[in-house]
Amino acid sequence: MMTMQISKYFIVLLLLSCNKLLAQFEYKEDLIIPNCDETFPEFPGGISAIHQYLQSAIKYPKWAYKNDITDTVRITFTVGISGKIVAIKAEGYKYERLAQRVVNAFQKMPAWKPGSIAGKPVEMKEAIRIYFLIR
Repeated sequence: MMTMQISKYFIVLLLLSCNKLLAQFEYKEDLIIPNCDETFPEFPGGISAIHQYLQSAIKYPKWAYKNDITDTVRITFTVGISGKIVAIKAEGYKYERLAQRVVNAFQKMPAWKPGSIAGKPVEMKEAIRIYFLIR
C-alpha cells in the first residue's frame, strides 16, 4: 500500500517537470510521460523591451547617487494566467527605498504573455535581479 502512495506522488512530480522521462518503479512497471509543450512567460517585446521598460521606470535616486549607494534587489513575482503581474516581493536588498522603487515599477508593468503547459495558460513564478550601480 505504501509503495502505491509513493509512486503516485512520484508521477505527479514527473508530470510537473514536463520532460520525456522513463521511470521505473519497485513493482517493475515502466511509465512513459510524453513531452508536454511548455512555454515560459514573456514580456511584450522580449528581453530588450523589458530592459528598456525597467530603465525608464526605475530612476537612480539622487540621494543614492550622491552617497555612492549601490544595492541589488531581487524581485520575485507571479505571472498570472491573464498575464498580469501579481505577488510581487522584493528580497536581498539593503535599502528599503530602492526596493520600493523596483516594486512600484513592477506594479505598473504591462501584462506579459502568460506561460503555458500543454497549451493551457498557467501561473508561473519569475525572478529578476535589479542592480543599482555607480560607474
